[in-house]
Amino acid sequence: MPIQDTGATAKQYMRVKDGCKVSVKASGESVYTSFGALKGNTDLKLNWTEVQAQTANAGKTDLYAKQATIEGQITLYNLNMANVMRTTSGLFTTVVTPGTSHAAIVDQVIPVNWDDKTRYPLNMIASSTDASLLKMPTAPALTSVTLDVGGAGEALTAWGAAASGDYTIVADSNSSSGWSIIFNSASMATGTPKAKAITIVYAANTPTARTTYNIGSSIVALASFAIKFEYTNSAGKVSGREIYKCYAKPGAITLGYGGADEDGFEEMAIQFNGVLDTTLTDGSQLMSAYEDQ
Repeated sequence: MPIQDTGATAKQYMRVKDGCKVSVKASGESVYTSFGALKGNTDLKLNWTEVQAQTANAGKTDLYAKQATIEGQITLYNLNMANVMRTTSGLFTTVVTPGTSHAAIVDQVIPVNWDDKTRYPLNMIASSTDASLLKMPTAPALTSVTLDVGGAGEALTAWGAAASGDYTIVADSNSSSGWSIIFNSASMATGTPKAKAITIVYAANTPTARTTYNIGSSIVALASFAIKFEYTNSAGKVSGREIYKCYAKPGAITLGYGGADEDGFEEMAIQFNGVLDTTLTDGSQLMSAYEDQ
């Protein structure tokens, strides 16, 4: 069969299907959190309402578009309920049941060559004889955080109100404990601190025994969330889609269990509608699509 388009750019923008990273940001949050493993395609469909009239004496008006929206769907393999809750628009309330205190949590070592502005999960192993990972309802209490430079080491301090200090602890639903630590080498006294390991000693902490998600009010004011889709190629170039204001669709979150007679993993489908965020600049209120060049 003869080739009809022999132009130099005819195949320039073809891509092999390779998935993408999907992240969510609930109302009031300042950073995105990754959903993790997904199944299948991530579908986004742009919709709008057409407006046109046939006048009685001057033909048809121009064709206009209004109320642009986006319908989206993802299917999760990584069933982290803390992330799912970010998409439920405030329909659920969360109740945490505390467990028993653990006073012998295993010390954690952050190996050499760590970096600033990177989240390092706080993995809280219950004890030297119990490998259970503890989930914390609040930031874990620490006895010490020490840069291992020999001897007593350099004691590191948490960031204060003015953000001056050596580390901070942040909520992170993708961490086993629910929390991660971020370091600031510029505040450390030791030279080339990133070439040194860091030891974290935990104080006694009371973990979460159970988290319960409740739903069932006659009327709920829905909260929006933002969602971002990004693909990074082997050269580090990023293309993405960011939708600024989304709401879960009725009937669009599946909470059941798969049967033992079926193959594969448990999964959860989530469907949503993206709507205009009228607080943003006109013309940029629904979404952005971007590509590194």
